[in-house]
Amino acid sequence: MRRLLLALITALALTAALVAPSAQAASTAYPGSMASTGDSITRAFDVKSSGCFLSDCPQYSWSTGAGVNSQYARLLALNPAISGHNLNDAQTGAKMSALAGQLGTAAAQNVDYVTILMGANDLCTSSTSTMTPTKTFRSQFGAALSQFTTARPGAKVFVSSIPNIYQLWSLLHRNFSAVFTW
Repeated sequence: MRRLLLALITALALTAALVAPSAQAASTAYPGSMASTGDSITRAFDVKSSGCFLSDCPQYSWSTGAGVNSQYARLLALNPAISGHNLNDAQTGAKMSALAGQLGTAAAQNVDYVTILMGANDLCTSSTSTMTPTKTFRSQFGAALSQFTTARPGAKVFVSSIPNIYQLWSLLHRNFSAVFTW
């Protein structure tokens, strides 16, 4: 629990640093490249309003998408040097066990900034017995993050919270389209 709290505090501090830099900060204070890690949410899978029926549409990703008000788009407004340096290493269907590989890819790409939104597929299973155990989840996350920060010690990391799967289910379990997609 302490690691998750520390990761959350770190993510909040990073967000504050990116959103409200000092007046003297030059554009070089912002990352010149970024990558996203995660699952179908980060791949913008099945974004109906964009015509992406049951397929990945990373151009609409909340993280690296160029077609939406993503983190990349907001960083681009602050630092034009990041233009075209937005990599999406997420994989639809990925679980926490895949994070080390995704972060390894991001490290090999020498990115200055990486986002992580992972865990929904560890929770969204047919029964509680098939969910990733909390201890395993923490261990996989910690090891992946440690490997990345060792490889890229100066890189900034943003860790997003896991979507509230039960809330989504309670709102949409009677919606035919949502149930069909699930």
